[in-house]
Amino acid sequence: MYESTIRAYLDHGANAQKTATALHIHRTTLYWRLANAERLLGLDLARGDDRLRLHMALTFADLVPIRHLSHGAAPDPDDRPSRHATPSA
Repeated sequence: MYESTIRAYLDHGANAQKTATALHIHRTTLYWRLANAERLLGLDLARGDDRLRLHMALTFADLVPIRHLSHGAAPDPDDRPSRHATPSA
């Protein structure tokens, strides 16, 4: 819910009325969602640099495939090569 709200907000140029209309929600609901997202992320969406950082992070997330832990794809720490391993001869 928060991700789609933030994406819509950023895609509509941080215009609350256009975002609320696009999401078919009341502006008060939009403000509530954005305030919760700000609190969770530690960002202030009134700041242009925070909006830019968030937009870049979401765009990057779209570019990089993420394997979700819920699908049993957790990385196995034992699969990482040891920094102190010597090459086999």
